[in-house]
Amino acid sequence: MNSSTLIAFYSFQFDNRIGVSTRSDPKSLVLNESAGPVKINTPIKTTRITPASFINPTFVILMAIFTFIFLISCLIFPISSALQNITIGSKDSLITYFPSPIWWSHVNDANAMSGGYMLWRSPHTTTNASITRSFRSVQYAAPLWPFPVQVQITIDGEASQIVDLQDTSQSDQPSVPPFLGPSTEPSQVRWSFTSDSEELRTVVISSAETGTLGWVVVVDSLIFEVSDVDDVTDVLAASSP
Repeated sequence: MNSSTLIAFYSFQFDNRIGVSTRSDPKSLVLNESAGPVKINTPIKTTRITPASFINPTFVILMAIFTFIFLISCLIFPISSALQNITIGSKDSLITYFPSPIWWSHVNDANAMSGGYMLWRSPHTTTNASITRSFRSVQYAAPLWPFPVQVQITIDGEASQIVDLQDTSQSDQPSVPPFLGPSTEPSQVRWSFTSDSEELRTVVISSAETGTLGWVVVVDSLIFEVSDVDDVTDVLAASSP
């Protein structure tokens, strides 16, 4: 082993004792056999990498713009709940029967959506049933009978609409039983109302004079389209007889 090798070895050992390594920097050792070894230790500079050093300023600006647009959109177009259909049956306590439910008759009918319907029939007196709640749309469902039966439906006091409940596919029945008798067509949607907004409204189902039947009101089921069903206490199960 020549003198140059020995000097390099001892210089490396000394560097290890003081915690500085020159293995990765061969230029840190300058050996001069004639004048003696001259050692120049140059510590390797290190750069601390922080998360901020990875962030692109352009990315930060784009994220800020996106967040601003998203917040503005939420203010202009609020996120609404998913719309749901709920069915209110004839015996639901949400329906108000005038003058009192005891003056009405509940008729069991397999064709009715709720298993039966509330009936008002009088030769002289008219009456109504009403319900008030928030909804976007509403549908009136009822069976059909083989003779003229009509009701009127009004929303918030607007013009009434006549709903025909006669099954025209059947021949007219000469006599009508006191409680209308068996229906001939299953309950389906016979009338509907649709709006672009969900608001508190009042639906009134009243009697329309129907020839020899007198004043008749039939309440089977109402189907509401709403965004919140938490306040609904009854669906079809509670409306069954």
